[in-house]
Amino acid sequence: MESDPNRGAGQLHRRLSRGWRELSGVPWAAIPRRVNGWLVDTVDGLIQSGFDEADKGIAFGGVVMVLLFIILPVLALINMLTGGSVFLFWYFVSLLAALAFLNFSGETNLLKVLNGFAAVYLGVSLIIIIPVYALRAFTEVSIHNVFSHAVLKSPLVAVFWYLAAYGVGLMLDTAVRFAGGNFRNLALGRFVHGGLAAVPIAFVLTFAALLAGHLAVFEQNPARSWTLVLVSTGITALSLPGVLRVMGLSRGVKTGGLGMPWALGLGFVLSTILSTVVAFGMHFEANGALSWSEAVNVLVGLSPDGKRIFLGPDFWVMHLPFLPWLAFVFTIVASLMGKAIAGAFEWTSTGGLQEGERPFLASALLSGAFVVLFWSVSVLV
Repeated sequence: MESDPNRGAGQLHRRLSRGWRELSGVPWAAIPRRVNGWLVDTVDGLIQSGFDEADKGIAFGGVVMVLLFIILPVLALINMLTGGSVFLFWYFVSLLAALAFLNFSGETNLLKVLNGFAAVYLGVSLIIIIPVYALRAFTEVSIHNVFSHAVLKSPLVAVFWYLAAYGVGLMLDTAVRFAGGNFRNLALGRFVHGGLAAVPIAFVLTFAALLAGHLAVFEQNPARSWTLVLVSTGITALSLPGVLRVMGLSRGVKTGGLGMPWALGLGFVLSTILSTVVAFGMHFEANGALSWSEAVNVLVGLSPDGKRIFLGPDFWVMHLPFLPWLAFVFTIVASLMGKAIAGAFEWTSTGGLQEGERPFLASALLSGAFVVLFWSVSVLV
């Protein structure tokens, strides 16, 4: 049996070779802007394919069908039979009745008003109400559950955050479309969609950050609340489109626009502001609420009173808004290190060792360089 040469290692080899050749051909001074533009376009493309146009994929439709029409109704029935709330079960029964009504009266002109109400009821329920209800129920369990269980469950609960965020985006698109516009083509629309797309990822990262703080200071049960989850998830999600728009001011081949140092500086300032807001707001109206000065102390890795180094859960959660900015810094540094490796290959090209011909070796050297860099930073810190 012959393997397809366009798949597997052969395809990866060609893609890596093309990438290394392009990198070696770019001047040193142009690398940050070119790589920055590539990352902005890549993230925008992921948001478009994974969120804006997710309903065009088979996987999205399959997940929605299985969750909303099989898993959740069965769980609602089990919950009712075991003495839990009966709301969700009877809500699904009402949706089934509305669907049956539409099947019998959908072509009847005399009942078009009732058909319209039934269609709106079905649409809003399946897109907004049920995902938000499930999100609230499962998140409530995660907040009050054993911490290790909450961390493990967070990716599963994030599916409902994704569906709820997608429903909100769809409702906004529909409202603007009725007004004669296209929300996705507006700058505000792209910003909002970017934030909504990042919501489920930010939710998972919130629990991952709590786990990091739990391991760093051996805090057995990090504080969890709806305020912490909402503030951390919301502001971390907003940091993605915010940093993306700032870095988008300096991109591509053209020399115009904002300079890279300014773009990185503004991105850092924005991330710092958002992180401080997270530190101040995540325990708002709670016994452990921080003042603005205490939030700044936690930001720089100190205890709230500023007397000692303390990398607890609050430290890791509040630094989540830095992740988009760090992704740009990491990519730019990686491209510069890759350029140095490509230059070393060109210097030894008399032996036939060229980055375009040995892409796996070049990539391995780049990975090894990052291991050394991270180890050096960890030792110094």
